[in-house]
Amino acid sequence: MKYRKKPVEVEAIQWNGINLTEIKEFVGNYLDCIILDDAWKVGHGIPHVIMHIHTLEGDMKVSRNDYIIKGVNGEFYPCKPDIFEKTYEISSDTVNYNNIYEKAINTYGENAQLDMVIEEMSELIKEICKKKRGKDNHDAITEEIVDVEIMLEQLKIICDIDNVDLDNAKNYKINRLMARLEVHDKNE
Repeated sequence: MKYRKKPVEVEAIQWNGINLTEIKEFVGNYLDCIILDDAWKVGHGIPHVIMHIHTLEGDMKVSRNDYIIKGVNGEFYPCKPDIFEKTYEISSDTVNYNNIYEKAINTYGENAQLDMVIEEMSELIKEICKKKRGKDNHDAITEEIVDVEIMLEQLKIICDIDNVDLDNAKNYKINRLMARLEVHDKNE
């Protein structure tokens, strides 16, 4: 016999390596984690975290990029990103950001939005310079990163750049970086 999964909406959040506070708020007492360093608290990279979720089947490890799903009975469990993307889609109740981006482009015009891309990137650069001078501006940097990400999404639409092209380019650049790091490690 064949069965089809019933359409059920679930809440989920992806562990991206830096959203630990958000994960803790979402999962609550179902989460156990050990933070192996505190450098991330002062903006020095991604924390080293060992994370487990108490599930109905026992404790399960959560790896970076896993989704944490809240099930229909309030239980939590991790899900690998490839399985999540094959199984779930964004609910129609969730905002479609592309519609908002396209409306902004149509409302203000492509040239104005291209100028905004440049402006938002320059504001991020200014905050990075302040950080280098010792200012504690974590919130300002966070806000500017979000502004840049929103404008980059609009830039992708304006320039007709799809996610496949971006993924291919990103994979190439990551592999090149890994090769450079290996050479660097060998030279030390």
